[in-house]
Order: sequence, then C-alpha cells, then structure tokens
Amino acid sequence: MLPFEFEGQMKRMIDVFGKGAYPGERVALIWKQVCDMELPWFARLCDRMIGDMRQAPLVSEFREAAYKERQTKFNRETEDATKRWDTGEFNGLQDYLKSIGATSLQNAVEQEVWKLRHETNEIPDHSYPKIVNELSKRLNTLNQENT
Repeated sequence: MLPFEFEGQMKRMIDVFGKGAYPGERVALIWKQVCDMELPWFARLCDRMIGDMRQAPLVSEFREAAYKERQTKFNRETEDATKRWDTGEFNGLQDYLKSIGATSLQNAVEQEVWKLRHETNEIPDHSYPKIVNELSKRLNTLNQENT
C-alpha cells in the first residue's frame, strides 16, 4: 500500500470518528502497523471498523488485524508451496532443504522462526513476510546456481 492510499482510508476513518480520534502521531503509529499490507485488505478493514465500531479503533486493533492477516497470508503461501512441492513444481527445493538441514518446507520455516527468535528474543508482527521472503531469496539463488 502506498502512503497516499493509506491517507485516503484514514480520511474515511477521520470523517466517521473525528479528527480528535486520529491525531498525526496516532496515524503515524497505525501506518507502521499496516504499511506492508495491501490496499484492498486495508480498505476492507476500514469498512468493517466504520460499520461495526461505535468508538474509534486504536492502534492495537489495527496491529491485531494486521497480525491476523499476515498469519493468514503466511499459512496460505505455505500451503501453496507445499502443494507445489507435492507436484514437483519446485526445481531445486529439495536440494536447498537438504543444504540447510531441513526435512520439509515446514521445518525450514520453523528454523527461520527459531533464528529470528534468537536474533531479537521475539517474533515481531512483521517477521512472517520476512521469513517467506528470506526462504524465497535463498531458493531463487539456488535455482540460479543450478541453471
């Protein structure tokens, strides 16, 4: 989502809940929570909040919604990758998994989660896209080396 798209959705929120509910600092904190999300998802979230909430949603509600969406997206991508694995569509993935000592794609993800935990002592909300991106980069590098 681009900043101007985010601002358009926040204008809708301000129109409904009032300018006092969303001072600049709060809007900036919300942006930090959702900046990596896609506009259609954020627009649906704003629709839901406008339609269902009597009081202005706080940063924590945006954070929780973004976290759930990231988990859903991560699970969907993992399931898709597993299906592609089962059909043999991934060239070189098996070699890559062996090279990192993983027995499955799920095991590779668990290893990345473990590494992140030990790097930061926690898994921040934004780490799931980081895990998927890191695995994807490594797979692309392996595929390029094999061609």
